Amino acid sequence: MEDTFRLLIAGLWVIAGSAWGTGQLDIQASLEHDTFLLYEPIRLKIEIHNRLTTPLSVGADRQVTLILDVRDENGALLPREDGCPPIEGEVDPGGTLETSLNLLDCYDLRRPRSYSLRVLLVHGDSTLQRGPFFFEIRLGRNEARESAVLPDGARRRYALYSLVRDGAERLLLQVENPDAAACLGTIDFGRVLRFYHPRLTVDAEGRGHVVYQSGETSPPVFVHVVVGPNGAVVHRETVAQPFGGTADLVPDNIWGYRLKSSGE
Repeated sequence: MEDTFRLLIAGLWVIAGSAWGTGQLDIQASLEHDTFLLYEPIRLKIEIHNRLTTPLSVGADRQVTLILDVRDENGALLPREDGCPPIEGEVDPGGTLETSLNLLDCYDLRRPRSYSLRVLLVHGDSTLQRGPFFFEIRLGRNEARESAVLPDGARRRYALYSLVRDGAERLLLQVENPDAAACLGTIDFGRVLRFYHPRLTVDAEGRGHVVYQSGETSPPVFVHVVVGPNGAVVHRETVAQPFGGTADLVPDNIWGYRLKSSGE
């Protein structure tokens, strides 16, 4: 299916770019990953290099226009949604315009499937293309889920997932506002070791607490991360344990919980 998707997408665009042969204008684009958790931000980084001797104006109805071509696995073009922030700016001679965009703000990418992206820089009769970039959106494996009520009565839901990407199994947490049906943040904790099953709990202030054994350090350590109801990490601590050891949370006056030390 994936090979068919790539062949289909490859034949959709024929780009003429004779004006780019001088190398006076260039564009670079990249995605953070090729696999994303459903509702995780899909950040596109773009750099436009101006090697002309005059300033360059980028934007709709300007010298240069940037167009994003996003298609699903069947080759269908996704319409750009209202509210998508424009990509525009002025680039000095010899300068670079650096910008980023969350594709979720611009396209309906709320279905687990494969997609493709082309970034097109249009200048007069010529077009410079970067891509196609192929990426997938997946559900992930549910590891744990907890609900919390904040002191002001607002509700939060914390969902812990594992997802294979970048050649390794990674642990991710999503913070959701169930009343607004909105994902407030996605946190990637990196590679984990499966000798210890990740744990998720919430405290009286509505904060989420995740404990896992990290595969990012040598020797491995246990990590405790406190995540606020807005989806941001507010505290992180680690503790080393002997092989086969465990990690326990105990009450804490500041952060709700903390890792139990080996001497306790």
